[in-house]
Order: sequence, then C-alpha cells, then structure tokens
Amino acid sequence: MSWEIFKQNILAKANNPDSIKDIDTVAKLYATEYDAAIKRGGDTINRVALKKGNTEIMEQLFKAALQKGLSSTNPYDLVGEMGKGVLAYWQGAILNEFPFPLIPSPGAISNVGVTSNIVTNPGTWTPAISIPPTPAAPPEIPTATLLDELPADNNTVEGAKEVVAQTGKEILVDAGDDPGPQLSRVMDELPADNTPYEEIEPVIDEKDDEPVTNKEAESIKCGSGLDYDAKISPNYRLRDLSIGAGFPHKIKAQRGLSENDIVCNLQNVAINILEPLKKQFPNARINSGFRGTPSIPGGVSQHEKGEAVDIQFSGFSPSEYLEASRWVRANLPFDQFIFEHGNNIWFHLSCKRNGSQRKQLLTMYKSKYESGIKLYYA
Repeated sequence: MSWEIFKQNILAKANNPDSIKDIDTVAKLYATEYDAAIKRGGDTINRVALKKGNTEIMEQLFKAALQKGLSSTNPYDLVGEMGKGVLAYWQGAILNEFPFPLIPSPGAISNVGVTSNIVTNPGTWTPAISIPPTPAAPPEIPTATLLDELPADNNTVEGAKEVVAQTGKEILVDAGDDPGPQLSRVMDELPADNTPYEEIEPVIDEKDDEPVTNKEAESIKCGSGLDYDAKISPNYRLRDLSIGAGFPHKIKAQRGLSENDIVCNLQNVAINILEPLKKQFPNARINSGFRGTPSIPGGVSQHEKGEAVDIQFSGFSPSEYLEASRWVRANLPFDQFIFEHGNNIWFHLSCKRNGSQRKQLLTMYKSKYESGIKLYYA
C-alpha cells in the first residue's frame, strides 16, 4: 500500500506538467515521496519504523542523475543513476528507538535492549536495465584523403547522398544555390519517396515579436593560415567547417577575400556560434560550412565568405527544432538566422567578424523566404 501511494503521488505530478518547474522540483518530489513511503512502513522482522534518512543527500544525487540524463547523447540508465541516491539515503539512517525488537538479534541469548538504532549496511542496488556499450566511433578519414576525394571543380558529390537522405534535396540548393551537373545527378538518383514531412498550418513562434538577444560577437584573434587539421575553437577544427562537413568544400580565395580571411571568418563562426550551440545541444552537426561554388545566382552567400553554417540536430523532432530556435534567438550573436524547410528542417546561422550583426530572423519554405520563425512540419 505504501508504494502504491508513492506511485499515485508521483503520477499526479507527472500528469500535471505545468506544476513541474525544473529539475530541482523533480528531484525534491522523488526524494520526499520516497522518504514518506519508507516511513509509512517498517523493517521486515520487527516492524520498527524509520526515524530519519539522508533525504538531503538523496535529493542532491537525484538532481545530479537528472542533469546527467539531460546532457547524455547515448543510452542512459536514469533509474540506475538514481539508485546512488537511494543508497545514500540509507547510509547512516536512524530507526526509531521504540518499540523494542521482539525477536533477538542473531547470536543473542535474550533481547535485553536496543544498543544501536543506526543503519550500518545500506545494502546494494541492482541495475534496473542493462545498458549496451556505446559503439565505437567510426575511424576518422584522414585530411589528405578528404582532399584527394574532392573533385577538381570543388562541386562536391562525395558525401552528398548521405546528407540528402536525411536532409532532402533542398539542402543542395539552400538559399537558391545552383547545384550544377554533378549534384543534379545525385538528386536525380534519389528515390521517388524522398518526400517532405507532413505539412500543417504553420506554427508561429510566440516569441516572434520579442527582440532578439543583444549579445555581441566575441572579438577573435586569428591568422593560422590554411591548415585543415588546426583547431579554430576548443571543439572544432578547420576541416569540420569545410572539407569534413556533410556537404564538403575546399577553402579557396574568392569574393574578394584571401584564404586567410575566410579561415578567420570560419573561426569567428566556430567561437561565437558553434561552441555555445554545442554546449547547449551536444547533438548538433554541421551539414554545410564554407562553400567554394556559386550560391545565389547574381548574389553572394555568406557560406562563400566563411560566415555561415547549416546545422541539424540528430534525433530532434520538428517541435524540438522550434524550441531550439527560441534558445538560438535569445543567446547567440547571429547576423542571420534562417529556419529552413526541405525534406527535413535545419538552421542556417551566420555571424560576421567585422561590423554589426543584423539579427535577422527568416523562415525558408518552398524556396521562399518570409520574416520571423515559423514551423511548417508536423
């Protein structure tokens, strides 16, 4: 009966998500209800009730388990991690002094009285589920191999099929790009059922009328030159934003910029956009960074200047993309943020190294642009 009450009290909160403000609330709820459930019972032999458990430490460990779960990108045993809190609860817990045990302790001739009411053995915790080992990451392709595999005209085919399978044909013509004959062939080879998500009435971000962040881009020092293996930020190398992206391109001087200018611009994007984004969303991946082929006919794309990246989030639903967009607009010093719709959805994010950021919010749907952030896919 005691655990049934525990279950019902937990479910009452879970079925009313508006009452759950944050992780602290969840950790406190579980610790408080566990403590109450235990105190409603007693030990299995003499039915002596618990007087005090380490609820405070239990709550702290529950909170740590929940936070670890939020940041984990691999299968995660939340119940197993919370078991550490249960063990901590019993470490040094105190039983009531009364009633005296009716059954003597093992080895005793008679039950004279209580000599200690402190729990000395908290027991063990058996994992609730078996977590499979994390598969080893595939071996990294050497930079020299990536460079050799790129065609001479820098209009990438290699790697495009995998990108298109997840992102859709539209990733190849992002912002009006002309894919050219090689990429057109890749698009023609795609299956006929490479269709978009179900279309719904657009969901307009309720924060669309609010101002975006006034955070400015951090000034950077650069000048490392064209070294694809060089780190341009704590978590990114130059190759990650060029030849190692899902839609890879070699860096070259263009649009009035030298190779070093473009490298500096990419470093600026890595530090001011990708690093904070990766900290908040570890599952972020770069579809496209620098592009060496023409983008908008008659115009200039920020990809060609090394000022932009296209980002997707592995495993995110459309509604999770919308939630992520709210974090982006409130926290990143972007120049332009486009919520783009193709066979999938992705973010186009740019940041200029020189000059003020425009803080422009746009949505691309069916190759047309409109102001504000909107979600068109269920």
